[in-house]
Formats: sequence, structure tokens, C-alpha cells
Amino acid sequence: MSEVLKLKLSTGLEVEYDKKRLMEESRFFAEQAGSLFLFQSFSHTAGDSDVIEIPIDERIWEIMKGWLDVPRNANGDPMDNPALAEYEKKMFNPNDQPELFGVMIASDFLQMDLLTDAGIDFTANMMRGKTPKQIRKLFNIPMDWSPEEIEELKVKYPFLKNSDVFDTVEE
Repeated sequence: MSEVLKLKLSTGLEVEYDKKRLMEESRFFAEQAGSLFLFQSFSHTAGDSDVIEIPIDERIWEIMKGWLDVPRNANGDPMDNPALAEYEKKMFNPNDQPELFGVMIASDFLQMDLLTDAGIDFTANMMRGKTPKQIRKLFNIPMDWSPEEIEELKVKYPFLKNSDVFDTVEE
């Protein structure tokens, strides 16, 4: 059996995952595993020090674990991997934004650059071709400029006078 890292999720659940796979995808785990190795070299009792705590809940971990489980190409190029691209299409759901952004925040925290980039690309594609008003509605972003600030911006940038940039989003 391959070596595993023990992870403690924010919900208190402890899980194990393949150490090599985590270290391939995550600079965070590579650094943490290196620290554990050094610690264990000087310590005869490993105990709880073997567990790496991560601020990720079970739902987000399962999504990330599924992404990690997708077989990679022999050349390791994620851009040339139809299985990974297909999983990412299913993984990111524009209708479940808390989950989408949870995965992005977790992958950024864990320094899983490929997964973070995939989430950013997905989000950018959600915004592509939309007006500022449509983007605010899509992501539930309130108009936070005061009427005075809006007037000041319209004077400073006259080309924005007739655009929908300053329109409020109706419920």
C-alpha cells in the first residue's frame, strides 16, 4: 500500500489520502509532509503530529478528492487530458456558487494551482459576454456605490452615462 497522509477536516473528520498524489498537486502538502518527515526523524512518538489539519469541510473535500482521483496522462500535461476536462465540467456547477467558490478557496489555500486555475477559468467563462449588471445579478453582488459616487463617475467617465454599469439589480 502506498504511503498516506492523515488529514483532519474542519468538521473534525479524519481522512487519509495518497501522500504522493497530494504532494504532486499541492505545494501546501509537499511543505507539510516535509515538515512531518523532519519532525518524525527527531521524534519516536508520532501520535497526533501525523495529522495535518485543513480548513475544508467534507463536501468540498469530496469534490477535491474526486478531482485528485481522475487518472492523469503519462506525460502529466493537464491540458491534454480529456478525462480531467470532463470531470471539471461536471465538478463545477454554476448553480451552486457556494460549492464552486468553496473549491476555489480550498484549492488556493492548499496551493493546488491546476485546480485553482480550472475554477478561475470556469468563473471567467460564466462572466464572458455579460454586462456588469448581469454579472452583479449572477453573483448576487449589491450596488455599493452611493448616488454621489455614481454621479462623480459619470462626470469622470462620460462614456458610462448611458450604460447599465450603475443600474441596480432587481430581485
